[in-house]
Amino acid sequence: MTFEMFNQPTKKSLALNFSLFLLIQIIISILVFGLGWDKGHNPAFINKPYVVPSGAIVGSVWIVLYILMSVARWYLNRFNEERYLKIKTTITILLVWCCLYPFYTFAIDSAYGGLVGNAGIFLFSLYIILNSWNKVRIVSYLILPIILWITFATTIIFSELGFF
Repeated sequence: MTFEMFNQPTKKSLALNFSLFLLIQIIISILVFGLGWDKGHNPAFINKPYVVPSGAIVGSVWIVLYILMSVARWYLNRFNEERYLKIKTTITILLVWCCLYPFYTFAIDSAYGGLVGNAGIFLFSLYIILNSWNKVRIVSYLILPIILWITFATTIIFSELGFF
């Protein structure tokens, strides 16, 4: 299998994109919950957060978000223009950035790592939305839930740090 198979506007390519990033998310979930990274306590946390979504909810949300990102990336395979390739590359970077989230949050047990990670996810997502809105609006709609989830997750981190 070559990398080019992921960059075709075919149903097989959609299945490959979907499967690859879903598999990565499942592996990450196994690491997070298997190694107990979700149970850590960081001394930087001043308060108990105002809400603590269960691991099952968080994992399920991320699976949906990975599906949306994979579909958005695949959708752009039908275009060969440079501007679409840049958006697709940014989606790929966003997918990788999201895959690394547990390592810069749970593994180092840092709320500040979570804030940096969320800021990166937010900025990559915002860039994708702004650059695809007038060209391929469906990609913007597929990425918008990521902005909503990250905003929610960031409020949880801020509450843990005692900002409200």
